[in-house]
Amino acid sequence: MTDEKARDNFVKYGNPDGKGSFAVGIALPNFLHKQEFQLQVLFAFFLIVVVLIPYWFISKIDESQKDLGGIELETRKRMTQLIDERLELKRIPGIL
Repeated sequence: MTDEKARDNFVKYGNPDGKGSFAVGIALPNFLHKQEFQLQVLFAFFLIVVVLIPYWFISKIDESQKDLGGIELETRKRMTQLIDERLELKRIPGIL
């Protein structure tokens, strides 16, 4: 580059035109960005992400009445009644 100013801008900013006007923001209300509310916002985020969301998922899993294999308990009871050591070959298609 022949222009010293352009070369300095390129070294500093990675662009021969100089510092670009690029801003990144998130869509939150203005009061959440203020320094005095930083601890409250962090606490609320922690409460929601670490406590409430896992609690909701665990409660939904408990409501579903499924065992560790993901099979409903009623289905497992029926299958254990149908499948035993006396299982006949002609009953297998009906079970499947």
